[in-house]
Amino acid sequence: MAPSPAFAALRDALDIRFRPASPGAFVQADGSAVRTGLDPVDRALAGGFPKGVISTLEGPASSGRSALAASLLAAATAGGGAAALVEWRDDPSGGLFAPTLAAAGVALERLLIVRVERELDVMRAADIVLRSSAFGALAIPAVPRARATMWTRLASLAHRANAVVLAVGTEISSELRYFASVRVECSLRETRWLGAPGPFRSLAGYELCAQIRKHKRAAPNGEARLAACCEGSFSHLSYACKSGSNGRARSRAG
Repeated sequence: MAPSPAFAALRDALDIRFRPASPGAFVQADGSAVRTGLDPVDRALAGGFPKGVISTLEGPASSGRSALAASLLAAATAGGGAAALVEWRDDPSGGLFAPTLAAAGVALERLLIVRVERELDVMRAADIVLRSSAFGALAIPAVPRARATMWTRLASLAHRANAVVLAVGTEISSELRYFASVRVECSLRETRWLGAPGPFRSLAGYELCAQIRKHKRAAPNGEARLAACCEGSFSHLSYACKSGSNGRARSRAG
């Protein structure tokens, strides 16, 4: 039995399998994201980390996740803005330290740092910070024991405050994978040394990769390569961000 003309017309109107997508469909609206200042990363994120949702930075130690978090906090505190950082004392992924943040360009006088003793106190502190609606960005550890209801509430508060919430960790829970709107996986691709192999050679630089694993507001699977070059002391790095033949942006991180 052939379908009626009305049904066929409705089906054609609802069928989006072959609808062409314009480039604008994969770019976030102006003011809806916070740029990191690292051009390849911002392009991969379609403009930066989106406001009003939870994003994650995942990866092992020395994968660049802390440097990207510092770049976001620097952007959020620029021009008179305010940001917050919640630190958990026993965070297995490590933490962000004030000298490193200052070297990355964070205005420390515009950054609230909250230190907590217990894992679930991270979620309570984040709850209080977001309810104040005074901060444009919030970075927290990706605590593994947080229940789905906690992430649900945090996502709702992020939406109300129109703030970027960034969960940073080595691994993230299945609950956080579900509630995060953006997931960025960081990895170390190459390490370069100066001098002959042995205990006296020095680190010259390394290459990092940021892979967009999930993005609800833009096309996923974007990738950014970051070339880090050591300058001066071992703890200060200058990130030269490259993307093909384009120019490069620089920011400092530890």
